[in-house]
Amino acid sequence: KTAQNTKQRNKDTMIRRFSNGALQRLWKAEQSKQLVQLPPRKFSAVASEKVASYHTININNALMKESENRSLTSIINDPTSTLQGIGPKSSSSLEAIGLRTIQELSNYKFYHLSKAIATMAATEEEGKRPFDAKMNLNYGLDKKYESCSLKEILDLPPSVLQGLSEEKGKLWKEVGVTTIRDLSQYKYCQWAESIVLLSKYEEVN
Repeated sequence: KTAQNTKQRNKDTMIRRFSNGALQRLWKAEQSKQLVQLPPRKFSAVASEKVASYHTININNALMKESENRSLTSIINDPTSTLQGIGPKSSSSLEAIGLRTIQELSNYKFYHLSKAIATMAATEEEGKRPFDAKMNLNYGLDKKYESCSLKEILDLPPSVLQGLSEEKGKLWKEVGVTTIRDLSQYKYCQWAESIVLLSKYEEVN
C-alpha cells in the first residue's frame, strides 16, 4: 500500500509539473503575440531633438552666424557671401569673375588647375626632365609660358592660365590673389570645395 501511495504521489507531481510547464509556454506565447501586435513606437519632437543633439560637427568659423544651423546640402547653392569673410566688395568681384554661388566656387576650373600644379610642383626635380619626355600643360597655359617649370608657374599671375583673361586676373587681384600659388590656396575655394564634397555624405531628412 505504501508503494502504491508513493507511486500515486509521483504521478501527481509529474502532472503538476507538466501542467505548470504547459501553462508557462502558453503564457509566453500569448505575450509574444501581444509584443508583435504592439504599434510602432513614435518619437516625439523632443526625442528627435535629443537624437539630433548627439551630433557635434559644425563649420561655424566658415559660415555667417545665421547659417550655422543649416545642413550642408542647403548651403551649396547659396551666394558666396554665406561664407564668413566674403563681404559685399569681394562678393561683387567674385560675381564678376563668374562665381556667384558656393557650388560655382567649388567647381572653379582654374582653382583646380592651380591646385594640381601646386601639388605636383612639390615632386618636381629642377633640371632633371628626361630629354624625350612628352609631359606638358599646353592646353592649360598661354603659349608664352608653356616651357615653364611647375615651380615657375606658381609665381606667375592667374591670367597666364589659358582662358583666364587679364580683366579677370585683375578681379582676382582685388580679392588678394596675385599668383597661381595664391589661387591654389584660396581659402574660400577650399571651403566651398569641402562643403560640396561633404554634402554628398549628408543624410537629408
